[in-house]
Amino acid sequence: MNWSKAKTILIVVFLFTDIFLATTIYKSNRKASYIPADIIDSTISILKDNNITINRELISSEIEMLSTIQGDNVVTSYEEFAEKILGNGFILLDETTFKSDSGKLYFNGDSFRFESTGKLSGNNSLSPMECEKKIKSTLQGYGFVFTNVSTKVSEKPENGYTIIFQDYYNSSPIYASNVIVMADDSGNITQLSGTWYNIKDDFQTDDNELKSVTSILIDFISEYGINAPCEIVGLDLGFNVFESEIYHKSASLIPVQKITLKGGKEYYIDSRNSN
Repeated sequence: MNWSKAKTILIVVFLFTDIFLATTIYKSNRKASYIPADIIDSTISILKDNNITINRELISSEIEMLSTIQGDNVVTSYEEFAEKILGNGFILLDETTFKSDSGKLYFNGDSFRFESTGKLSGNNSLSPMECEKKIKSTLQGYGFVFTNVSTKVSEKPENGYTIIFQDYYNSSPIYASNVIVMADDSGNITQLSGTWYNIKDDFQTDDNELKSVTSILIDFISEYGINAPCEIVGLDLGFNVFESEIYHKSASLIPVQKITLKGGKEYYIDSRNSN
């Protein structure tokens, strides 16, 4: 008997056995990353006791994996952003308000709002697609980076368009990168508002297991203590910057669960698992 050959065969058998066991453990761990049905039922019952209703189908049983991402604010500074929007010759009305012949620009922490007051040029009536393309080019000139953006265009009654730009990281929305643009039918911006972070390319973070949706719903009860009866109509995982009322030149965009109530009110709950 060739013992050398037999030894090689045994090593290969043990190797494949190790791979099989590792795969089995991995699959077992993956199966453990789900919320048992009785926990979901108990959570719905607790919500009901607190006058909060929810459709069971909204509660995903899967526990998600996601990482924190890093971004740079498109508003590098209030003055620099004002120069991009208003051009040269603007005046400072106070620490957060700028004015020029073309309009006014307001800041509140990370958020901004521009309102045009000047005479707008152009007589062309653009199609929705043409207007979107022109606005996107204008915003890119202001420093907006669009890598995975979705747009929604709707017509205004007074001959113009409203365009919403929403950025995504992979398939998850970045709630801190959302702007609403109102434009005339020539593609001139009449109003611009929102916040926007350009995602850094060089960040390296590993995905981590997040809190279960049931844990987040319990956090929602304890954090906000809603007394009046309400109905949760949306649960959406994404990224956001907390304390956006404070200006950040750059920030960590953390995984959050957006809870939407009937009537439109939204809450953002930190989804990171502290364990």
